[in-house]
Amino acid sequence: MTMQIVIQVSGQPDTVIGVSEAAIKRARVSFNPSALPHVDNIKALAAALYMILDEVQGQDDKATAWQEAFTAAQLVQLGAMMAVSAATAHLVK
Repeated sequence: MTMQIVIQVSGQPDTVIGVSEAAIKRARVSFNPSALPHVDNIKALAAALYMILDEVQGQDDKATAWQEAFTAAQLVQLGAMMAVSAATAHLVK
């Protein structure tokens, strides 16, 4: 699976984030038993954030940047899980 996320901010050039297979697996993009598009989008955005955080970690050899990026990645995982829960809440009977 290949994935790219395009970020468009007014007044700035578009940013294209190529998402690696590892980030796709990390976000569990292929697992969506609900088949809801919102779930796919949430997981794709989480995978893109993982890519950015991996890049940030690699820019700085200071332990602080690595630690903060690691913590952020954990919070991305939690945020994505809660977002998927919200997106699928209407399916609970």
